[in-house]
Amino acid sequence: MKNKFLILICFLPITYLLYNIIADDSTAAPPTKLIKSNKAGEAIEKDITPSLTIKQKNKENTLYLENLFDGELKQSDNKLMALLNLKHLTRKEKIDIIWDEINKHPTESFEFKYLIDVIKNLKPLHLSSELTDLYINTSDIKSQEKILRLLSSSTLLTAEIDESELQNYTDDFMHVRRFFEQEIYSNNQKPELLRTLIINYDTLVSSDEYLHFLKNDINELSHGFSEEKINKMKLPHAMISNDPKELLELLHSSGTEISRTLYSYASLGLEHTSSKNKESINMYLDNISSEIFNNESIDNYDKASWIDTAEKVKGVDKNLIVSKLIESSNLVQEKAFLISQYDSGMLEISPTQINSLIQEIESTDGTIEDQNIVNILEKALQILKERSVKDNS
Repeated sequence: MKNKFLILICFLPITYLLYNIIADDSTAAPPTKLIKSNKAGEAIEKDITPSLTIKQKNKENTLYLENLFDGELKQSDNKLMALLNLKHLTRKEKIDIIWDEINKHPTESFEFKYLIDVIKNLKPLHLSSELTDLYINTSDIKSQEKILRLLSSSTLLTAEIDESELQNYTDDFMHVRRFFEQEIYSNNQKPELLRTLIINYDTLVSSDEYLHFLKNDINELSHGFSEEKINKMKLPHAMISNDPKELLELLHSSGTEISRTLYSYASLGLEHTSSKNKESINMYLDNISSEIFNNESIDNYDKASWIDTAEKVKGVDKNLIVSKLIESSNLVQEKAFLISQYDSGMLEISPTQINSLIQEIESTDGTIEDQNIVNILEKALQILKERSVKDNS
């Protein structure tokens, strides 16, 4: 049962962040209290936090936030962060409190959108029916998009809970999946919502199923995605696919336009990437290296990202990779960047190379106006001169 709902989330570009949550005592809300009622309805007060007020609404122990949006937004951030960090409330109790607040605000309002983002942290999968109803009854497209992202990310709860609890969420998971499929294949779907549905559908199916969807079914939909965008959506799933041909074919048909996406996912780790898929990535890196290096138009970020990814995939020491790149480069600025970025005394540069590099860099003196490049050249020159002194001592 667990395998059916376990979602590999290591490659998914999902973040759970509040708006502007900054711990700043100077903007904290004044001291507030936890207020509950006894059976007679009499108020019972207890100090709990300097930035949060939770009240008990009735005899059924319904808790709610008081005056959440009465002050500046940072105060609302502080109150919600305090709520999320409370140890004595369960995840469901926190969800109920925020859900109660969500229902106080019109779906087109800032407060509604803000709280939808906040509750995402708690993955309220048990509210799947309520959320799909809310989506259907909402006309604001931005709010609908946020609800779709919330529904999708909430299913990731199935990868976090104990196997014994999975049966409690099976119906909710399948409800979300069926709802997404129904909306994706709706004839009158708005393009903005269709794109959001397609992007977030990946948490509801296996990587191989999602790849099949992107390669076949998506062609029948008026989605408006470019081929490059679709390839970027395929990439994280191809990297962990059971079929090595998926990644090999994808990378073979792609140029450097997909490289940054590859670097980003590789930086998260390759423990779920098979040896066959690593071979495909290695081949791709070798194929694009001539376009990345010895090319003045390529940003240094891309060069550094290529090196970091190559180290992970090839299993070769980074110093050796950089040393070879310096030796093969014809661009003094590129050589200077590699030296300034990576030299820690471990690069394999001979005394002859060092002297030659010093002369190359010194020959650019006064010819370059870009101060960032000048700084890189000066740093590289300093490193090389220190290496030269050390070698001659």
